[in-house]
Amino acid sequence: MSHFVTFVTRACCRPTMLAKCIKSVQAQTDNDWEQVFILDTEKRGLVWANNSFAHNKARVQGQWVFHLDDDCRLITRAFIAKIKRHLEQHSKSEVIMLKTRRPQLAPTILPKPNVWGHKSRLKMRANGMCHIVRNDVWQECIHALGGGGGGAWRFINAFLCAGAEVTWLNMVGSETQQLGRGVKFEDCKANWWTQTVKRFGIEEVAPQDWRLRP
Repeated sequence: MSHFVTFVTRACCRPTMLAKCIKSVQAQTDNDWEQVFILDTEKRGLVWANNSFAHNKARVQGQWVFHLDDDCRLITRAFIAKIKRHLEQHSKSEVIMLKTRRPQLAPTILPKPNVWGHKSRLKMRANGMCHIVRNDVWQECIHALGGGGGGAWRFINAFLCAGAEVTWLNMVGSETQQLGRGVKFEDCKANWWTQTVKRFGIEEVAPQDWRLRP
């Protein structure tokens, strides 16, 4: 049986932030989740990272999908519980728009207030943590995220063009942990991933298929 939500986490040489990311998932009041890791130990860059979602889509099996990179974290323990309550009132929803906080940049909260509630204004005014997407829509549209810059905006455009039913949940659910521009990686040891696997009990359920469950 699939979990309610799969958190997809791209992990690349940021073990301290990754630990906080994982802890924020483990702290959820509702344990109906799975965290799938896309591992990059070679710092292969944005194009590879954006294409990696589509390359790993067969691994993403939850009913809903949320992008939570290693330099981000959930900031409410009731993230899953609030999504479920929202769906009790919006059962036809295929995409739920959320808010996210980025302390290092202005505006601090995305999407901007003048975007909230307006699908036509979303492109280039939201990021990858501003939406949780039903798995079938995610599978259909995730290829659009691949390529160069602006991948999150292309993904948003793809599910809008596909006619996905979008609803709005006024919740700041996550935030980026980076506090300045250009802070990409940490000064970490070569075995940072091995240590993370051991610390949190992450399972390799198949070759290069890393997962964490409650």
